[in-house]
Amino acid sequence: MKTLVRWRHLAILLTLILLVGCQNKAGTESDAGSTGNEASKTNENVLEEPVTITIYNEAMGLIDDDLVAEMFKPVTDKYPDVSFELLKNANLDDMVAAGEVPDIITTSNPGLYDRIDLELAGDMSEFLDRQDFDWGRINPAIVQDLKQQAEVFDTPDAIYGMPISLNYGLMVYNKEIFDMFGVDYPEPGMTWDEVINLARQVTGNRDGVDYIGFDPGWVHEALRAHSLSYVDDNGEVDMMTDGFKEVFDVFEQAYSIPGLIGENEENYGYGGINKFIEERRLAMFPYWVIPYTSRIPAMEEAGLDWDVTTFPSFSSTPDLGRNTDYHLFAVPETAENREAAIQVAVEMVSEEAQSYLSEQVNRVTVLEDDDIRESYAAGSNLYEGKHLQDIFSIDPSPDRKPAPYNSELDELMKDVRKKLALENKDVNTVLREAQEEANKLVNDMQASE
Repeated sequence: MKTLVRWRHLAILLTLILLVGCQNKAGTESDAGSTGNEASKTNENVLEEPVTITIYNEAMGLIDDDLVAEMFKPVTDKYPDVSFELLKNANLDDMVAAGEVPDIITTSNPGLYDRIDLELAGDMSEFLDRQDFDWGRINPAIVQDLKQQAEVFDTPDAIYGMPISLNYGLMVYNKEIFDMFGVDYPEPGMTWDEVINLARQVTGNRDGVDYIGFDPGWVHEALRAHSLSYVDDNGEVDMMTDGFKEVFDVFEQAYSIPGLIGENEENYGYGGINKFIEERRLAMFPYWVIPYTSRIPAMEEAGLDWDVTTFPSFSSTPDLGRNTDYHLFAVPETAENREAAIQVAVEMVSEEAQSYLSEQVNRVTVLEDDDIRESYAAGSNLYEGKHLQDIFSIDPSPDRKPAPYNSELDELMKDVRKKLALENKDVNTVLREAQEEANKLVNDMQASE
């Protein structure tokens, strides 16, 4: 009987040992995949130990030497042993050749394709999955673009960058010119056609000064705003579409306004935002909010009476404005402090960090959060009395599909703008010629690969 009892006790003990072992294993697997919002479960001390994160900046308008401390204040306040070094006067190609890649490359979504192609933007998905990173917090237009970037490289589940700030299209206008011509100011939600009709009313000579109603900008920028890719899914150049025609029609209509192109033919590329500020002859100009915000002090000092409204939309997509454009952190697979760099990126999209960036650093939040978005530039009062919130009343349009030919074809479109303005050719002719030139360029590039 005692022998039987001992065997029973032994069996129970063995069962308990097995159960504890299984629980420990399950607990380990659970810990690896359920960190929630706690940033340190993957490595408790990843940012609590001294570390210097090196940064190479390619994102115009995101960060510069004067902004490093200000930009990363949410991280350094929480983790005082973390520091940041902006690599000034560095050449990325030389760094790669020497095997010394930066920890973070700041770029924008149009530049992400090249970083992925050169293996300088590593996949963050495994790290983010371990943290249960909530993509539902991020602006859906950004999430969709990140997916598109990954799909181009046949890695649909990859995440090649962490979005940090969202640029946003707007249209700025000179109230003095509208008052001079006795014309109502632009309203939110206007289409390109409506803007052009308004431009006709504020183009002309007053007291010996030629006023220009509107500068439509660059053709390739308008194509991106209409989500148009030069190359279709079959790898063929396809510009003979209704979408391309709609964009080219905008420029043809604009250049047909009497007086828009001056006697010296200078106004088809009027000069953009700097001319808007310096000469004060341009009534309306479509632009980006972040670089525009940086110019407000100069405009205030000059006494320019200005305001902003929505970026013009196309008639076929009336609820969409300028294309999705955002700044992001890419982290190379071979970065010395890769896990710390990714954790920094995660920290920068917390609600606290995004609120700080919005209010104090004038960066539009990437979060789908109206309260944070409405706090943009609140700390500086640069938009006090202006219609800033109107620009957010329409959503960004999807950006075009990334492709290796986009930059070269964008350059080609600069010549197309000149043809539309000065050579008196109809849209169909210009489109056909652009298609032929684009085909040749793509074929030449493919042959040299």
